[in-house]
Amino acid sequence: GVLFSIEVTSVYFAVRNYWRGFFAAVCGAMMFRLLAVWFNDEETLTALFATHFQSYPFDPMELLVYSFLG
Repeated sequence: GVLFSIEVTSVYFAVRNYWRGFFAAVCGAMMFRLLAVWFNDEETLTALFATHFQSYPFDPMELLVYSFLG
């Protein structure tokens, strides 16, 4: 898939910039992880949307209905 995308987009974008972009992405990811470790941040993954799930995923009434359904 990656080789095909490089072949297709080589007409519009310079291939020499792909390695630079990959290197910049790797450096950014490494700095994100290192800064999270250095500052003792508990959350190393940043969520786009906050969720508030219950600790028990099912309501007891739902389990009763599911058991009747079979």
